[in-house]
Amino acid sequence: MFIPAVGCFKWWPGGSIGGSRIVTPDVPFSVEDLTSDHIFYVQDSQYKTQAKQDIFSFYISDGHSQTEAFNVEIDIQQSKEDREPVVSVSSIHVEENSGVVITNSSLSVLDQDTPENEILFTIIRKPSYGKLRRRQFYSQPLENGRVLTQGSTFTYQDVLDQLLVYTPETISGGA
Repeated sequence: MFIPAVGCFKWWPGGSIGGSRIVTPDVPFSVEDLTSDHIFYVQDSQYKTQAKQDIFSFYISDGHSQTEAFNVEIDIQQSKEDREPVVSVSSIHVEENSGVVITNSSLSVLDQDTPENEILFTIIRKPSYGKLRRRQFYSQPLENGRVLTQGSTFTYQDVLDQLLVYTPETISGGA
C-alpha cells in the first residue's frame, strides 16, 4: 500500500476507538474493517493550508495472489470555517474626558489562512463624537497617533499590538 504524502489512513483494529494505528504496507486491513468504517483518512496539519489533493494506492490480496495496484485520488477542500473569516465585535465603554484602547476582546477576527498583519480594516464611517487613532507604539498616550478618517485603514495586528485607540471629544461649556 502507498501511504499518502499529506495525510495518512488510520485503522481502529476491531473497531476499538481506544487506539488507532497508521495503515502501512506491513499492517494490512480487511474488507470488513473498510466496510465497518474502521479505516479513515486524516490530513497532516503541516500541509493543511497548502495541499489540495492527495493520493493513495492499494492492492487486494487473498494471501496467495494479489491484484494490480489501484489509485484513489483525494480532493482536499477547505471547510467553510477555513475559507470565511469569523469576526466578533462587542461594545466599547469609555468615560468622558478619557479614552480607551481597542483590543481583541472588543474586535476579534479569526482567519485561518491570513496572517494578522494582512487582515485589513477600512473605515467607512468615522466616529461622530470622538476620534479613532492609530498610535505608532502602544506606550504612547491615547491622544497621540494618526487620526483615522473615512477611507483610512488599519490591520488586525494593530489591534493585537494595542495601537488602535478611541478618544471622545472634550465637552466644553462656553463659546
